[in-house]
Amino acid sequence: MIHGNDPFINKELGLLYLSLYLPLLILGSGKYSFDLVLKSI
Repeated sequence: MIHGNDPFINKELGLLYLSLYLPLLILGSGKYSFDLVLKSI
């Protein structure tokens, strides 16, 4: 990793993004998906 030896403060934002998008990646978007919005029109 390029930033493996950086202090935690430099990696904090990346971990925040990972914690937000990992559930979406695993579970899918479900009722909040763009395809579902287009299908209802």
